[in-house]
Amino acid sequence: LLNPLEADHLALQEHHKRIDELGRKWLANDFLAENELTHLLTLLSKANAIYTAHIAKEEGEVFPLARHLLGTPEMQDLGKEMAARRGLVIQISRD
Repeated sequence: LLNPLEADHLALQEHHKRIDELGRKWLANDFLAENELTHLLTLLSKANAIYTAHIAKEEGEVFPLARHLLGTPEMQDLGKEMAARRGLVIQISRD
């Protein structure tokens, strides 16, 4: 269950790297060659497809299983860790 999700993360890292490179080139030059623009659009489409399937698997399979196996404090810690990877800070009250 987790190996395909990890593969998604690795693929997305590569996609993001190339998307960033092409985006920065476009901003710096106010222009992308037609083949670069086509490649950028393809990368964006692929990344979107990976994210859509990835999120569906997490929400449909991984998170319900985690809720079943882990307690509330562990789930909250997992949420904080996921937020931190995205540069977000969340506050969770432990009432």
